[in-house]
Amino acid sequence: MPGEEEGAEIDGALYEEAKEESSLGVAFQILVLEDMSDDEWIGALQRHYDHTSPGYVIGLRQHLDALRFGIFPQDSTSARQVAARMKSVMRRRRHGFSDSTRAVLE
Repeated sequence: MPGEEEGAEIDGALYEEAKEESSLGVAFQILVLEDMSDDEWIGALQRHYDHTSPGYVIGLRQHLDALRFGIFPQDSTSARQVAARMKSVMRRRRHGFSDSTRAVLE
C-alpha cells in the first residue's frame, strides 16, 4: 500500500497519463480530478469511449484502485490483468518513480 509520498508520485504519473489521454489517465481524470460519484463516472467513461461496456470501465477503476491504494480484485484473472497494467506503468521511464514507489508497485 503506498504511503503519502509514493501515492503522490503515482497520482502525478496518472495526471501525466491524463494529459496524454491514455485510457488509465482518462479514468483518473474523470474519477479523481473531476470527483464524480460512482453513478456518474461509469456513464462518463462510457460516453468518452463511445458506449463501451460497463465491464471495461469497471476494469479501469480496478486498475486505479490497485495503483493508488493497493486494492486488487479478488478473482485471479482480473488480478493478473491489473498486475500487468502496473508493470506497464512502471516500465514507462518518463514517470521517473523513486525506489520506494517502485518497491510499492512491484
